[in-house]
Amino acid sequence: MKQIPLPLRLATNTTFGNYVAGNNATTIHFLTNLVNGNEEVQTLLWCKHQYGKTHLLQAACHAAVAAGKKPTYIPLKKFTTFEAELLQGLDQLDLVCIDDIHHIVDDARWEGQLFQLINRCRESGARLVLSSLIHPGELNIELEDLRSRLLWGPVFHLKKLTDDELLSAIVSRATEKGMHLPHDVAGYLLKHCPRNISGLYRVIDKLDEETMIQKRRVTLPLVRTVLGSG
Repeated sequence: MKQIPLPLRLATNTTFGNYVAGNNATTIHFLTNLVNGNEEVQTLLWCKHQYGKTHLLQAACHAAVAAGKKPTYIPLKKFTTFEAELLQGLDQLDLVCIDDIHHIVDDARWEGQLFQLINRCRESGARLVLSSLIHPGELNIELEDLRSRLLWGPVFHLKKLTDDELLSAIVSRATEKGMHLPHDVAGYLLKHCPRNISGLYRVIDKLDEETMIQKRRVTLPLVRTVLGSG
């Protein structure tokens, strides 16, 4: 049996509590139940844009730790240079979250190992959460049996947030960091930044860093400097 790889460090603020669900409330409810062992063994989240897949997978891991369970988070875009046997033994854990499975399609070794992992998790009862930029039915998978395994559990399409929900999300993120985000600044960010929650959160984090370094409050000139537009 291969050694289980150590999980990557999770971001501290990727929890269910600070994820703005919007039209994804059903997905959050399902994931919460899955972590607690009250739902099917497996699910897959997908969306073609950055609508919070990574946040939710890491949130599931945080929830599992809080419940006294053993999870792991595997971002495949960082692990494709590793041996596919990395996935062996993960079914011994309580929760396995594998991010961005689209990175390993067309690779027979990785497809085979993922196929076997899904089978083993089904046998052991380990919960499995997968994510992809592409619906599993449209992935260019060589191993057709893997495609069918990816569809064993519910597949959720993450929906984008409305502008009001994005505004609420970035204001909440700033508040969590003890930072006041003026209304004009929040509106400017929505207008000049990519409208995805992960990108906006990175900007808020950068603003927080700059306000501490420069000992300044958040203003439009500071925001323009951080965005490189002023």
